[in-house]
Amino acid sequence: TTTTTNKTYNGNGKNVISFVRKNELQKAIEIYNESPDQGGASCLIAESRKINNIELAFSVYNKLILYSKPDLFVIRSLATACLKTQSPTQLQCSFIWNEINKYNIEIDKACLGCMISLCCCCCC
Repeated sequence: TTTTTNKTYNGNGKNVISFVRKNELQKAIEIYNESPDQGGASCLIAESRKINNIELAFSVYNKLILYSKPDLFVIRSLATACLKTQSPTQLQCSFIWNEINKYNIEIDKACLGCMISLCCCCCC
């Protein structure tokens, strides 16, 4: 297990990030699926936001929770992806909030602000 800037890499996270940086998303996904970790999940979820693919974000998240607990970075990436894809739903907002509670994730001000924005977008 390696920890870098508060992100934990138990699997192939560093390799996933490397392939995302090389714009080799499909290869990054393949590597992530072999050994999911929080670092790889956070990176792929953030990338899904850039390509406006919320399904990819939730697919990555669902794979992660089969193997390990999500962390603050994963949750914040997922909330941001929902917000930035301009298609947030109440279901997504409540799902993320329930995951925060389920896994007892202590959120920071940035994550709280993102969740508030996400909830406001869903209600308007």
